[in-house]
Amino acid sequence: MMSGGDAVTHVETRNEAAIRDRLVERGRALFDARKEPIRFTDDDNANTLLNDIVGCPHAFVLGCMMHVREKAERAWLVPYRISQRFGGFTIEMLRQLSLPDMKRLTNILAGLFKIELTDHYSIDISADVHVLRVFGRLGLSEPDATTEQIVYKARALHPQFPGLIDLPCWEIGRTWCKPTSPICNECYMSDLCAFATSGANSRRS
Repeated sequence: MMSGGDAVTHVETRNEAAIRDRLVERGRALFDARKEPIRFTDDDNANTLLNDIVGCPHAFVLGCMMHVREKAERAWLVPYRISQRFGGFTIEMLRQLSLPDMKRLTNILAGLFKIELTDHYSIDISADVHVLRVFGRLGLSEPDATTEQIVYKARALHPQFPGLIDLPCWEIGRTWCKPTSPICNECYMSDLCAFATSGANSRRS
């Protein structure tokens, strides 16, 4: 006979697998979608600069670096603000990229700019503020999990392509799973989300 503790563990494992499968399904749809201009910010000039991945890739790289644990809209404006003030910037500013930085850039290049890659196994999730929040609320990690813990969790969930679940988590965080007043009833993960099903959002209202 299964004990109470065993039953809880079984339900949690099944729910985690369901969360993974749904994120992977959405991630595959986003990953395979046709490349279109990306609206990073509300500033059209900044968006033009960031989308010029051939002529000015440095702007995109710098935006990615600023994007870690920083509000996305503000982070993506940094390259444009710098280019306005100093008349542009050179690759010399970006020479000290770490390995995690490079993996983060590669993941976003593949997901958003549709750059073809042969090695998906090594592409990690980009654990920005949106992804950290979504992982915590879904119950995939502790609310105060570190970037490294999120990366390892994504590898455990989908080892063949950990970064595939990055875009759906980012999309959820930016669109519905806001830091305050999240729109749980409109999110496609709400029935599997620990935060949504716990009624925590209702208690905040």
